[in-house]
Amino acid sequence: MKQRNGIIKNYFWCIVLLLTIMSFTFLLMPIANYMQNGWKQRLVLVIVGILFWLSFIGGYTLLIITNKKFRKLFVQGNPEVESKLPNCFEFFSNTYAAVADAILIAVIVVLIVITILGRMTGVFPYIVLAILVFSINMHCLFNGNIYKTIRTNDTRERKRCKGMKDVN
Repeated sequence: MKQRNGIIKNYFWCIVLLLTIMSFTFLLMPIANYMQNGWKQRLVLVIVGILFWLSFIGGYTLLIITNKKFRKLFVQGNPEVESKLPNCFEFFSNTYAAVADAILIAVIVVLIVITILGRMTGVFPYIVLAILVFSINMHCLFNGNIYKTIRTNDTRERKRCKGMKDVN
């Protein structure tokens, strides 16, 4: 069980890293606007584009692979988990999810306000977009079944190890 959980856990944190990188490539986009037109501007755009697409494709491909492994290891034959719907509509299910959900709600409010005020120019909209994409991804990941299973199995393992120490 520990080895199965470890593989899924490692994949999960790699997904978090890749999707974080993808989200924050939006912050690099305005850099090209401050450069003079020419090869430097195009180079920055190409580098940002490559970083975005590699992290996007890598993150979601790894998510698909992890989900298949998760279903094979933990869900198959377990009717309680098989019948569950995706948890993207669940909010505040754990500490990490609560942070991501709070950021998501706050950034949606900020996005509505800057849209109404017509402040969709400059660097600020890129910042809001980066945080929005990041918080949506983290909301879905940390409220999801994969993270809940990782967390549950880690808790069980800690309790089991703690119980073994008490016996000695």
